[in-house]
Amino acid sequence: MTRTTPEPHSFLKVPHQREDAPTSVRFTCIRLTYTVDLQLTELETLARGLRAPLGHRPQALTPRQTWGLSGLVVSSHPRAGGFQVRSYTEDPLCIIIGRLECGRTQLEVSEELGIAQSVISRLWQRFQDDGNVSRCYSTGRPRVTTPNEDRYLAVTAKRNRRSTASDLSRQLSSATGTTVSRQTVYRRLGHIGLYARRPVRCVPLTATHCRLRLAWSREHALWTPQQWSCLMCSDESRFSLQSDSRRTFIWRAPGTRYHQENTIERHRYGGAGWLVWGGIILGSRTDLHVQSVTMTGHIYRDVILEQHVRLFRGAMGAEFLFMDDNARPHRANVADECLQSEDMTRMYWPAYSPDLNPIEHVWDMLGRRIAARQPPPTCLSELRRELLDEWCNIPQDQIDNLILSMPRRCKACIASSGRHTPY
Repeated sequence: MTRTTPEPHSFLKVPHQREDAPTSVRFTCIRLTYTVDLQLTELETLARGLRAPLGHRPQALTPRQTWGLSGLVVSSHPRAGGFQVRSYTEDPLCIIIGRLECGRTQLEVSEELGIAQSVISRLWQRFQDDGNVSRCYSTGRPRVTTPNEDRYLAVTAKRNRRSTASDLSRQLSSATGTTVSRQTVYRRLGHIGLYARRPVRCVPLTATHCRLRLAWSREHALWTPQQWSCLMCSDESRFSLQSDSRRTFIWRAPGTRYHQENTIERHRYGGAGWLVWGGIILGSRTDLHVQSVTMTGHIYRDVILEQHVRLFRGAMGAEFLFMDDNARPHRANVADECLQSEDMTRMYWPAYSPDLNPIEHVWDMLGRRIAARQPPPTCLSELRRELLDEWCNIPQDQIDNLILSMPRRCKACIASSGRHTPY
């Protein structure tokens, strides 16, 4: 055996020759190239010896078979015109591939080398796909955080959801010594589905409120659409010239936040506006009542109950059911006496439950329509006129859908044990 210089080829095909003719086989083993003079019969013997485990020798060389042991593999390929000698280094990955090409099963190789069969299966699949067993080169900068540190960020953020990205970065640095930027914290939390969002503003609920809300929802969860069609939902709302909606966005360049054209001037308490009252029922609605003064018990009796609600009670009969919240004007003695004298049934309503009242969504639709007006109203008279117009323009089918959503609202309240619902 003579040593020669390494060459890039990892195997050399050996053509068919007479059995007594010498054959020069060149192969690479452990990154060195050697030239071996072998008889063709000796090459067969080499193949048999490399293939079989101790105590077993193949009787004949069959086509398309491969024999190998750790660093050297010899295979027969009749279409290629002879044998193929492959070389591998003593890398464990190459040893696994060599033994699999020898005909060993994955379970046998797993038991011999003490490697999980799943690892061998993935390695063999990758070798069959592209003929490569080495790990693909990974481009890009290595991650500054480890998986354990990523989990630490996630747990810390879930424990204190009001922590800022800077707070989480400082806590990670003090706990592990790893310093990351705020953007890195955003990315790590975004990978697990946590994003910085404004919290939803809801009314405060006590244990008593939750218990009463849950009881009311269980009582009405199985109501039929026919029963809900007899219910009138009512409430008040306030609309001002200066909208306090924070859904409005503007287009501005960086550094121009406080320019005059990029600001919205707003009074602290909303400024001048109108107080409106309305009622909705399946298939109809009341006229919109607009007033500039605060609602009182006498106004509620003389205007709301006498001029609006009583008309629907007379049209629908004894099945009519009236719903209003627990505001003081609604529970005044004069209002209760009026309901009793007119034989109008009032539905019990749990306190602090605006999410269960569908008319709240009607006020939201009305506010969006007013905000979409171009040009917007500039005085109270224009605002009053537009409120009355837009109230009549709200499609009735949208109001009906809100009424028919009451069973779903009850189920959502039950699912949350009386806490806040998505409505």
